Amino acid sequence: MYSDNCRNFVGAAKELSLLRKTHNNRAFQDELVELAAEKGIRFSFIPPRSPNFGGLWEANIKVAKRLFKAAAKGAQLNLVELQTLLHQITAILNSRPLTAIDATPRSIEALTPAHFLIGRASFAVPATVVDGDTKGA
Repeated sequence: MYSDNCRNFVGAAKELSLLRKTHNNRAFQDELVELAAEKGIRFSFIPPRSPNFGGLWEANIKVAKRLFKAAAKGAQLNLVELQTLLHQITAILNSRPLTAIDATPRSIEALTPAHFLIGRASFAVPATVVDGDTKGA
């Protein structure tokens, strides 16, 4: 798990380490290590006060904040409205193009984070009519 040096994340890493030490039971430690390995969990922290080292996720946070501020416009949102807005922002972030799926020039579909999460794009590309062809419409 890569993260900045936020006290919460560093604290969580320390708590997990303390938990492992507290339960000085070999079976518990083996199970914890196996679970972490199975889930691919390993803490790696960027240097303190160096947000530029977390460029990719910092850029996504910046976009999420901008989208949230633009949509909420200072309004008092109830829980359902807040959840809906956050889900929409998540869908937008997960629909950003990473690379082309197909190398052909006519293909406009791109690989997105949503493909890894749900197996398809979050938003479908609208069908277009080309030279009177109505099959795609």
